[in-house]
Amino acid sequence: MMLDELDELNRPVLLITGAAQGIGKETAILFLKAGYRVLAGVRKIENSDSLLETAEQEGVGAQLVIFKLDVTNHAEVENDLPERLQKAGRLDVLIHNAGYAAAGFLETLSLDDWKKQYDVNVFGAVAVTKAALPWMYKSACPLILFVSSISSITPFPGLSAYASSKAAVDTVAESLHFELETRNINVRSFQFGSFKTAIWERGIQENQLGSQPTQYAQIIEQKLRERVSKQQSNFEEPQKAAAQLLKAAKKPCKPRLHQTFGGNSRLLQFLKWLLPWQAWRRAVLRNLNK
Repeated sequence: MMLDELDELNRPVLLITGAAQGIGKETAILFLKAGYRVLAGVRKIENSDSLLETAEQEGVGAQLVIFKLDVTNHAEVENDLPERLQKAGRLDVLIHNAGYAAAGFLETLSLDDWKKQYDVNVFGAVAVTKAALPWMYKSACPLILFVSSISSITPFPGLSAYASSKAAVDTVAESLHFELETRNINVRSFQFGSFKTAIWERGIQENQLGSQPTQYAQIIEQKLRERVSKQQSNFEEPQKAAAQLLKAAKKPCKPRLHQTFGGNSRLLQFLKWLLPWQAWRRAVLRNLNK
């Protein structure tokens, strides 16, 4: 075997879902620059041009493999993904970044809306984990990272589907953390705050807060739109989230579970823990009615 081939096989491998844009794209690029081989799963290949172009500009395109991976497509997860992993020969870091935000009130979102939300954020992550674990058992100290949200801790009106799906992600991560303890696989979830990605704009645009919004839902929808528009300039760059994921990968054996990062997420977490329920309730309603 040639030395170049040995060097290639010795490179750690990252598998990341939802890698076409936003946090996923920036994470893929950062890991490539750190010396990883990156398997970048994308839902639509045609949306990955920016990822490939950036990788080539950074001189790391040779270590990037972009492939179609819709986490809700069982055939792609159960058949295509194992083939990719077999070609890679190893898997050191798995990042569940693929996500979707269904914005809408519980009473106005259809059950199909709820199913789509959980199919992507929860069941998709579970399916990919199941497919990837056999390859992670072979690594020295592998790591699974779930991209969660501060919304799992501080859910607000109009976000019940999204927030509850991220709470489920956190719960899966915690249980899996203990399940894999004896296999030397560490598991963490990152409860990120707001970053400059298109997830909320897409969620509001696609769902329109349900097909039959109540008058109150329509008022909150408008407030959500205004808030996203007004505060987007204050959202953090996705590169900062990517840096946190890489930092975790550099210490894969450190047993830490939930990590909160970005914007005012740590402040919200602290206030939710500190304030009595009635005080928190008043703060949320006051903020909504601004």
